[in-house]
Amino acid sequence: MTKTPAAEGGGEALAGAPEADPGRLMARFLSGRPPATARAYAADLEDFARCQDTPPEEAVRALLLDPGSARRRLLEYAVDLRRRGLAPATRRRRLATLRAL
Repeated sequence: MTKTPAAEGGGEALAGAPEADPGRLMARFLSGRPPATARAYAADLEDFARCQDTPPEEAVRALLLDPGSARRRLLEYAVDLRRRGLAPATRRRRLATLRAL
């Protein structure tokens, strides 16, 4: 893959990298999955975005473009999931969904 200057942050990004279009990445991530799984994963992405107070595409973009910030965002999200009293299996699945991106 060819490296090109990143649109933000002054770093380099791989040409054609998914962070250029998080909406497409999300659609590709959900496609081909059983309907119930795709709905659950989409709900997980939406829940993360709500926690970040941003649309899902922007929440995904933030995760992909800034690894340092992504760690902090994911930790805050994990704390929020626990604070809300969600079952451990639900918390694990929601975090696994984000890792799978």
